[in-house]
Amino acid sequence: MEPANIQANHRVVIASRQSQLAKIQTQAVGAMLQAAHPTLQVTYLWVESEGDKRLDIPLANAGAGDHATDVDATDRSAGKGLFAKAVEQLLMTGEADVAVHSLKDVPVAAVDGLSIVAIPTREDVRDVLISHAGVTTIGELPRGATIGTASPRRAAQLKMHRPDVSIGLLRGNVQTRIGRVVDERQFDATLLAAAGLRRLGLDQWLAGGLATDEFLPAASQGALGVQCRTDDERVRALLAAIHDEPTAQAVGAERRVVEILQGNCHSPIGALGVIETTGEMRLQAGVWSEDGSACLRSEQTGAAKDWTGLAERVGADLRSQGSDRVLGHAGT
Repeated sequence: MEPANIQANHRVVIASRQSQLAKIQTQAVGAMLQAAHPTLQVTYLWVESEGDKRLDIPLANAGAGDHATDVDATDRSAGKGLFAKAVEQLLMTGEADVAVHSLKDVPVAAVDGLSIVAIPTREDVRDVLISHAGVTTIGELPRGATIGTASPRRAAQLKMHRPDVSIGLLRGNVQTRIGRVVDERQFDATLLAAAGLRRLGLDQWLAGGLATDEFLPAASQGALGVQCRTDDERVRALLAAIHDEPTAQAVGAERRVVEILQGNCHSPIGALGVIETTGEMRLQAGVWSEDGSACLRSEQTGAAKDWTGLAERVGADLRSQGSDRVLGHAGT
């Protein structure tokens, strides 16, 4: 039997973006909650974010005035923060009780009064190469290929592996990006997150999954962040049932590295924490120059429960190697 304080007002409103992928992810969270709390009534509230509207410019520049470097890791008014901001406003006004985000789209600094209180088990973390010629590895791309992406991290790693390729801006939902590569052939290839492909039932494209040691994913890629008002004890208690602590430890370490490096949505930074059955976490992180000509890597292993200390060591190592210089904010 559930505690009385959870049974009271047994209804939640869950908000998220109105893209197909966001809806699938959000309804999956709703199903998890209803499985954990069978009498819970779940309703959904969908919102179009600024990030969904502004498809003609890189996210790193969106809302940042004339300079992408105006964006920082805390800013919900620019870059990937544009995806989170509209949904978070529904929490702050009380129109929604819960918000569901792709965690990699949420700036690392919390909003006053809101907290990410549940992180369900993570999906596939890899990036996937998709091409109209059926190429599944970076080495097989034709010389001088044009790759569509809006991700500075993906672009930098591609240029590191293949300096001959060209990068073009490609944004939009998953199906739109696949269509512009495979059907319209505007680009030779693109890179997409395996997690989104799996959640959309597009497993036929997963053959191009890239090994994470070769191509580091974004911090918290494949993870969902479930957010509520910090002082809402009823909802916090409900969400506790769908939280996966090992996933939270891994993505917490990854996001802390980005924070230490003063990263933002324009920063070519990758990070991945993998927890072994022994309880040890292997934490890798990488920093690249935008053109891929410079690459810094760090890897540390330690107890997963000490994920903050592990992240501090990786972040300190990368800074000692010159990450400030590579990321273009030396002296800050």
